[in-house]
Order: sequence, then C-alpha cells, then structure tokens
Amino acid sequence: MLERERWTITVFVIVIIGAIAGQTRGALLPKFQESFGISDGLLGLVAPASSVGFVSTVLLIGFLTGHLSIKRYLLTGTIGVGIALLLMGIAPSYELFLSSLFLMGISNGVIRAFDRPILSHLYPERRGLIFNVYSAVWAIGAFSGPLLVNAAIEYGNWRFTYLLLGVAFLPLIILLMRFNPPSDFNNESTISLDAASQLIRRLPIAGMTAGMVLLGGIEGTLFFWLPYYASSYFQQDTANILLSTFLLAYFPGRMAYGILIDHLGELGLLFVGCICSLPLLYITFLRPQPAIMFASVFGLGILISGLYPTFSALGVEIAPEYSGPVNALSTAAMSIGIAIVPVIVGVITGLYSIQISMWLLPAQFLLLLIVLIVLLVARSHSATGIFSQ
Repeated sequence: MLERERWTITVFVIVIIGAIAGQTRGALLPKFQESFGISDGLLGLVAPASSVGFVSTVLLIGFLTGHLSIKRYLLTGTIGVGIALLLMGIAPSYELFLSSLFLMGISNGVIRAFDRPILSHLYPERRGLIFNVYSAVWAIGAFSGPLLVNAAIEYGNWRFTYLLLGVAFLPLIILLMRFNPPSDFNNESTISLDAASQLIRRLPIAGMTAGMVLLGGIEGTLFFWLPYYASSYFQQDTANILLSTFLLAYFPGRMAYGILIDHLGELGLLFVGCICSLPLLYITFLRPQPAIMFASVFGLGILISGLYPTFSALGVEIAPEYSGPVNALSTAAMSIGIAIVPVIVGVITGLYSIQISMWLLPAQFLLLLIVLIVLLVARSHSATGIFSQ
C-alpha cells in the first residue's frame, strides 16, 4: 500500500472512532443526569469539559506542527484518548467523569492538530474535496454514536459505550507505532511569532475564525441538546435516533459540498447553505411539528454538514504553507463555540425551557450570515487581492 493511502486510511479510522465517541455524549445526557444526580445546568458542563483542554492543546500544537515529530505526537494523543475513554466508562462520580473528558480533550487536541494538515499536504491539489470527504467519514462515525448508545443501554449499561471505544483504540496504537511519518509533511513551514500575528490579522482568516465560533455554537447545540429537545415529543430511544438521522445527513451533505465547491467557491457555497437552513430551523425549533421533524432535521443536517469543512478549506487555501496553524485556529474556534453555547443552552433550559433555549440557533445563523456578507463585500471591493495577501 502506498504511503499516501496508508496515512489517509489511518487518519480516517481515527476520525471515525473519535466521532463515535463525540456523538455519544448528547445521546447520554439523560443517563448522566440519572447516574450522577445532577441538574440541567451542571449537565451543560459536559460540553466544555473536553473543549477547554482541546482548544488550548490544538492551538499550541497546531502552531508548532512544523517543529514537531508527527508520529510521536499522534501516537501520544491516540494513547491518551484510549485511556480517557476507559476512565469515562468506570468513573464513579461526575467530577471524575468530567476530569476524564478533560483528558480526552487534551489528547484529541493533539490528534486534531495533525490530521487535517496531513491530508492538506497529501492532497494539495484537491483540499476542498478531501476536507469534505474527511468530514463525510467523520459523519459515518458520528451517525453511529447514538445507535451505539441505544445498543449499550439495551444490552447492559451506558458505560459499556466508553469501555468498548477505549478498547477500539488499541489497534490504532499498534499501527501508528509501525508507520513512518508521511514524507509530504515536510512541506509544512515553521511559523514565527510575527508571521503568526500577521496571519491572524488577515481579514479572511479573522472572518473564518469568527464563522467557526458561530458554527461551533450551532453544531454543539444540536449535538448535545437535540435528543433532549426531541424527548419532549418522542420516547428517549426515538429522540436518540433523531440525532442519528441528523448525523446521517452529514455524509451525503458533505459529499455534495465537496462536489459543489468547485462550482460555487467556498464563500458562495457557505452563503447558500446558511440561507437555505433558515426555513428548516423555523419549522424544527420555532414552530415544531413532530410529524415532519425527522424530515426537517435530515434536511438541516445536509445543509449544516458542509459548512465547517468548507470554512476550513477557505482558510487553508489562503495560507497553504501554514496549514497547521490555520487548522489550529479553525478547530479551536469551532471548539470554543461548542464549549460555550451548550452551557448557555443548559442555563436557559434550567430557567425557562429547552424550547426557549433553541431560539439561539437562528440567532447564531443570522450572525454567521453577517460574517459571510462582510467577507463577500470585502472580496468584491478588494483591488489588491485581499484574500491572497
């Protein structure tokens, strides 16, 4: 097997298992509440527990990717995630469970600092497509997460979910120990403090970062609270399947984005996706109709699915020689949104109701549209090629 294919498959397998683990948390919120005896507000801490460590690690490692040993750090991150998952499966208290989530966030941050940059250098001619394929592969794992939760609860205990996933990391550890680093990764440039400062201040990079925070808030709200919201209208196992329906749409959605990106461009595709999402948000969360909720959530999943990889591809195309730092910025910004907004949703839910808190979704979409309009206007009025300077 060629080096490029070997590393691509390895990255994709890591992504799939990580996505399964990530998407079990929303489906398990009621079980966490039942097992640990916590309030709705404390339940919202599940999101930031992993995100805090993840954001700091992915930023630090991402800006140093040109200096670091890819094999050593990927291996360390993979071992760390496996250990964290096993600890989550046996944690006797909510405090220890959150601590295990924190460890998983740090370890996953190491992995995510390298996975997209690896693909960026392996496929420099088709970054938009490979990023959407990467994200479509993630969707396969994410779709499976809530279903794994249902199976674990049906046949034993919710803790089996994390014990099984922790064991699944063992073959990956063995593979990474045997692989040599991809030779194409030598194209990654080291970045100085001055260059990093200039990179962050560039308008398209700043716009991408702001957009990623909003996208993180949108996806985090849906990933963590959609089953809880749906349980107002369905039985819990059906509500978990609704989350899987949403995530199932990510695969065809991201493949479609990967095809359309060459025709509409990153900004055009992002704008169309946001505009088309608004009516589905309205009928799903503002005027909920349970009879058509599965269809509306599936459509929403298709439209939301490609926003993150398309934004990420936009950033890397701006500065391909700094794919590590750009990936760190986009991933960290996304995680900040995922960490903050679900907590706000938990607080509002505790004070009022989950139905009221879901109004945050269209509000975030409107802010995202403003960011995209600013970027579109700036590009159209730039006489000096602002998106490439």
